[in-house]
Parts: sequence; C-alpha cells; structure tokens
Amino acid sequence: MNSGCAFRLKHFYLFFSCDIFSSRILQERGNLIVHVFLAEKNIIYSKNMIQSADPIFYNKSEKGGIRHVKKIMKTAGLLTLTALPAGIYAAWKKLQKSISELPGNGETYDFSYIQETESPLKGKKIAVLGSSVAHGAFSMQKSLGEYFALRFGAHLYKETVSGTTLADVTPLSYVRRIRKLDRNAPYDVFICQLSTNDATTKRPLGEIGSDTDTVTGAIEYIIRHARDHYHCPVVFFTGSRYESKAYEAMVERLMELKELYGIGVIDLWHDEEFNNISDEKRALYMHDPIHPTRAGYRDWWGPEAERQLLAYLREKEGACQKRAS
Repeated sequence: MNSGCAFRLKHFYLFFSCDIFSSRILQERGNLIVHVFLAEKNIIYSKNMIQSADPIFYNKSEKGGIRHVKKIMKTAGLLTLTALPAGIYAAWKKLQKSISELPGNGETYDFSYIQETESPLKGKKIAVLGSSVAHGAFSMQKSLGEYFALRFGAHLYKETVSGTTLADVTPLSYVRRIRKLDRNAPYDVFICQLSTNDATTKRPLGEIGSDTDTVTGAIEYIIRHARDHYHCPVVFFTGSRYESKAYEAMVERLMELKELYGIGVIDLWHDEEFNNISDEKRALYMHDPIHPTRAGYRDWWGPEAERQLLAYLREKEGACQKRAS
C-alpha cells in the first residue's frame, strides 16, 4: 500500500498525493491528485484517478472542505471529489519531506553520480510501463528507467501510475494505458514492470491464453501489442523477493511466458545471492518490502538489472545475426 495523508470516511479511505505517484503529472507541478482506497477486510485497493478519461486536478491554492461527492463507481471503488479538504497540501509536503529524508534517499545516493558506460543502447529510446515501483514512488521519482537512461546514455519514455494492475479491471490498467500510447513511437526497447498490485489485490492469475482481466492474459496482451507496434525487444522486470505467494506465482508464470514468447525477463526474484543481503542494507535499500529507495535502485537493483538486460540484448542480437548468415 502507498503511504500518505489518509483519513477515513465511512467505508472509504481518501488518499491524497502528488507527482511522487505518477509520471503523467510531471507537467502539472503544484497540482494534487486524489487517490481513493476502498477498504475490504485487510486489503486496501488503490484507485488512482490519474489518466482517467476525465482526470481530476486540484490546485494547491484551493481552499475549503469536501463540498460534495461527484460520483461513486461501485465496481471500481472510486470516489471523485470536487474539492480538497483544508490542510491536505501541507500534509502532502510533509510526506514528500519524510521520503526525501530516508537514509536511502540521501544526497550520497543521488542519480547524478551514475556514470555512463558504453552500451548498444546509447542514444536509443527506452519505454517503461509500470506502477509505483517503476515510477519510484519512494525514491523521489528515480527508478530503473532513470538508471538505464543515465547508465546507457539513452532517452527514457516513462508511463507509470501507482496502484495500477496488469489485469484489465480498472480504467488505469496496464492494458488500457498501453493502448493509449503512440503506436508509431520508435522505441528501441520496451520494458514493463511485473506489478505487485495484482498480487496485493488478488487479481486472478489465469491460464495461458486467458482474457486480459487476468494477470496472464494481460501480460500476453502487452507482449503482443508491444511487438506488433514497436517491433523491438520486450523485457519485463520483477521485484526482489518478499513474502507473497501470489507474486511468486506471477513470477513463475512470467518465466513460462518468457520461454513461450522469447521475451527478456530481468529476474530479481530467484537469485539467492542477490536477495541475501543484511538487515542493515535492506533498511537502506528498501522503504518497504516492495519499494526501493534511491540507494536500492542505484546500488542494488540497478547493477543487476543492467547486467541481465544487456545479456538479453546481446543474446537477441547474436540470434538475429545467426539467422541472417
């Protein structure tokens, strides 16, 4: 669950945040986004309003309490409000400050210290589709995409929205968002995060060949869509290991699809040595079991993800050359 300023209204949790949770709002500096969480037992579902057909932006200067509820979408658990409660902006600023003060987000771990290396991706275009992990929700908007762009001297195109799922069950699913991307974009690599939100919200895994309202069907759709329109290598990346049988099952299914479709997988889940770090390092690298800090991306996930991505691209290039000869 994303953290932030939250308070309860009957059966709903209203969650307010800003551009730390979505790449799309980077052009809307100073505006706030309403996030709504529907509480069901002990599970909180993230229903992010960013990128909806009628996005709701609130200026920080707006005053007053909640005037009325515009609509309730029961199937998605969404509330759209027409005003901000007083004091939300100050609470959001406090949240931002607390994130920036995490040890793993200190100046020592700034991405400006990343040194470019020679790679086949220099000057190339990297697209990243994902949710909070790909966005860098707790690492000051720095994640693997930024790491790759700086390390390889590449151009980054980032489509990330926190709390969203692969499974096409909300207007902000990965499936619906990839459909809205420019189909003629000249991406050289398309990278997709294996979202933890599907596991957290208990979306059905499905079988190979399932519809897109399942995790498996959604992954297959994204693979086919990216290949058909971008004609470039497609790569998924997992998170590092944490306690989740549901996400473990998703990772295992992704490995099956890797063999079926020949995609790349940056696998941060299985490697025992990679995941066997001290408690001290884990506290530095991770805000919680799912979300890394800047130190976590730059010094832990990043180097391993770089190694695996370049190995896959070399393997793919070698296979193409062999077929050409």
